[in-house]
Amino acid sequence: MDSRRHDEEQSTIHSASPLHTSQNDGECPTDDSVPYRNEQTPLLNRNSNSGSSNGNDTTWFLTTASLSFCMMIQSYLLVGVFPYAGFLAMHLIDGVTEETAGKYAGLIASSFMMGRFLSSYAWGKAADRYGRIFCIQSSLALSAVFSVLFGLSPTFGCALAARFGLGLCNGLIGPIKT
Repeated sequence: MDSRRHDEEQSTIHSASPLHTSQNDGECPTDDSVPYRNEQTPLLNRNSNSGSSNGNDTTWFLTTASLSFCMMIQSYLLVGVFPYAGFLAMHLIDGVTEETAGKYAGLIASSFMMGRFLSSYAWGKAADRYGRIFCIQSSLALSAVFSVLFGLSPTFGCALAARFGLGLCNGLIGPIKT
């Protein structure tokens, strides 16, 4: 009796949710022609239509492992530059010594977070509109491009711009954690 009442309460709460869009079949109520993604986007959906529970567990495990790997990549993109940023500044800027390299290393490190700060809201809106999977895939592809550009930077200004661009295109945290 209690479980049936709990199920009824959950279905009442779920159908009253503003994110539930059963009446418009996934379409945004506005005039836009872009399909609307709601909170039921199947990233970690354990209730698929395949009959075997072993296949569901494997899919769930692979999805979780992929998202964990993406989080590890994001963490590396953030802190991977710290050990060599001072040496990079000394290499790219004439006249910089070990004593004066700290502020340039800080600029290299903080330009990533500035880019992430400026683009995080846009990545959240993109994840709501186009889906989390699209945002994760495009963010990973753009991060690869900007990582290569950062590694091949011939000047300090190019390195700062590439690191800032790496932060701009890094929209992994929001879509992965939701």
